[in-house]
Amino acid sequence: MGHQVILRISIKQHERDKNLMELITKYLNSGKIYRLDKRPMVSLTIVKYSDITNLIIPFFKKYPVLRSKYKTK
Repeated sequence: MGHQVILRISIKQHERDKNLMELITKYLNSGKIYRLDKRPMVSLTIVKYSDITNLIIPFFKKYPVLRSKYKTK
């Protein structure tokens, strides 16, 4: 068939936050950290399907990311 679907979670931050990304990787016991070419950034990437479905999705269901538009006045 020639096609493949890959589920990938990626979080990018300035390279000064690499220690934070390492702590997240250690906490989740999953993911790898890559330095982005030509930019002062690092990326924490998780591609293991079971980690995404069993760790990441339940984590964000329990602790949803709250954006400013959801803040109460």
